[in-house]
Amino acid sequence: MIIFQTNLVTPTGNPVFELHHRPYSVKYGLKLKKYPKRMVVDELKKDLIKDFEILSFYCQNKRAHLITVTHSSMAHIWKTTSQDYFNVVGTEVVKDPFVKPNWIQWVILSLSTTGRVSPKPKKWSTFVFNAVEGGD
Repeated sequence: MIIFQTNLVTPTGNPVFELHHRPYSVKYGLKLKKYPKRMVVDELKKDLIKDFEILSFYCQNKRAHLITVTHSSMAHIWKTTSQDYFNVVGTEVVKDPFVKPNWIQWVILSLSTTGRVSPKPKKWSTFVFNAVEGGD
């Protein structure tokens, strides 16, 4: 994952960080082609669970909040892998019309993530990661 601080702050003055998926290199993505897609996605999910644990600790210490703009497939993966630490919900409060990749960017991102070129999603939405009470 890639996170960076935005110029946004919460009403209480806490920082807001934007979260994005960090794909592998295209060369590594091409190596993933020899594995079943389900296996590739399952490995990605294992890595994300670890990342969300670390990210949760960081957000608690910094009193930071997370947002992202992504497509529904990635949002579903992030919801399931972060559920012990965050409640991921859609929002209309923040919109970023510039986050959608063009066709060639999508081909590279898709290939670098799973070793396959998936159809480019048409719908992208903003999601907020709210800390789960009692989450580690």
